[in-house]
Amino acid sequence: EVFRIISKPWHQQELLSTVNQAAEASRLRRENERLTHEVQRQNGQLREINSRLEEMVKVRTQALLEGLIAALDYRDAETQWHSRRVSLYARRLAQQLGIPEPELQVIEHGALLHDIGKIGVRDRVLLKPGSLTSEEWVEMKRHPELGWALLQRVDYLRPASSIVLQHQEKWDGSGYPSGLKGPEIVIGARIFHVVDTLDAITSDRPYRKSRPLEDARTEIVRCSGTQFDPAVVDAFLAVPPEEWERIRLDVETVAVLSADLQENPHGPDELHAAIQAALRA
Repeated sequence: EVFRIISKPWHQQELLSTVNQAAEASRLRRENERLTHEVQRQNGQLREINSRLEEMVKVRTQALLEGLIAALDYRDAETQWHSRRVSLYARRLAQQLGIPEPELQVIEHGALLHDIGKIGVRDRVLLKPGSLTSEEWVEMKRHPELGWALLQRVDYLRPASSIVLQHQEKWDGSGYPSGLKGPEIVIGARIFHVVDTLDAITSDRPYRKSRPLEDARTEIVRCSGTQFDPAVVDAFLAVPPEEWERIRLDVETVAVLSADLQENPHGPDELHAAIQAALRA
């Protein structure tokens, strides 16, 4: 390229100065190219490091979630798979309502950990086979607030804490702990309330057998506008019934694999891999 035009006859000093300037400009261009390449290389390394760190955070957060659910599961054998089912139900219903990430994950975490506050409820109350006394009900009704307080200590889970706090609130204001009404209740809690009823009706309980999905749909429609947000109920009804059944079947598959693993903890790696694949699905 042309650096500068010098007219004839040129002066010796001007020529030398111009050649020196051209050489310096060329050196600076090469140095700039080198530095640009180095910055791009380092940026690539930083992106790779950040990606690995994000993956580590996800893995450790998942381990934390598993630990919290396992801790509750030690106290109430029914809780673990119920929590997993409603978390996946809640995610699907939130998708039907058009809720995007990252709020989808927040809703899933809130549903998964909705009962974590029961860790703070005494065994003789939590596991009591008969009816609770009025004093025992007061203690049991504290579990949303206990769960909320627990999640305040975990930055990653704090966004889900409002769902845990409000998961017993009802659309008409008759719920607890705060008697919130209508849109005062966060959308994640409104979604949870519907899918929690779905799971309660379609799952076996010590005091009764499960009922068909159609019975759950009928009950949810009946309580629309009282217990449930009508818009959330409409979205629930728009999801094909076979999708709810598929989610339940997926969780039951994981439950069976997990039981096999507990019976044979030193079994083949294929069993561990199958559980992880099922959980990811």
